[in-house]
Amino acid sequence: MEFIPFMIFSMFDCLALIIVVLTIYRFRLRDCLWPALLVAGVMSLQSFFLREELSNLSDLVPFLNALILALLLTIFLEVPFHWSLIGSFVGYFLYILLQAGISELSFGFLSVQELHSDPVKGYMFQIIVSVIAFLICKFLFSRGIGLATNFKKRLKGEPIIVGIAIILATCLFGIMLIKHEVLLDLVLVSVAMVFFLVILIKKEVSK
Repeated sequence: MEFIPFMIFSMFDCLALIIVVLTIYRFRLRDCLWPALLVAGVMSLQSFFLREELSNLSDLVPFLNALILALLLTIFLEVPFHWSLIGSFVGYFLYILLQAGISELSFGFLSVQELHSDPVKGYMFQIIVSVIAFLICKFLFSRGIGLATNFKKRLKGEPIIVGIAIILATCLFGIMLIKHEVLLDLVLVSVAMVFFLVILIKKEVSK
């Protein structure tokens, strides 16, 4: 009985995350609608089975989702895989930042403890985050905000920069998953966002 509502609300959540990632490089959802729906379904399924059936592997969910998002950008939108990874990490960090912000502003009503103990609040939280993420992305896209990057032109020292970015993102993800503290999440996400945005803006300027 839990599977159906989990999948429905998780699909909304995953689609919102996909839209955030697409918006970073100024893609629209309609540019890859059916692949995005398929990817959202796969992400929701693996999230359900890893968290509900294989709970000892639940910490792998964010890493697997980031990888799946990177593959979506690479296969269907022809973004080089290393930039796809960075884009998916940036999108994920932004989404986590939004989730943490909404949780903190709920004055405990949507705290992490409440979300874990009350499935209804969890579903409500997913819808709220999804709608806000969608509205923010729509606003940013309408204002031309994003990185329409020329991926064929390489930065000086690009392999080293990308390698450091991916290692940093992996380490930060690991710390966040181990600690499970909202305040620490906000600090780590902020550090990651500054680092990644500097890289992406430099890439944009170098076009």
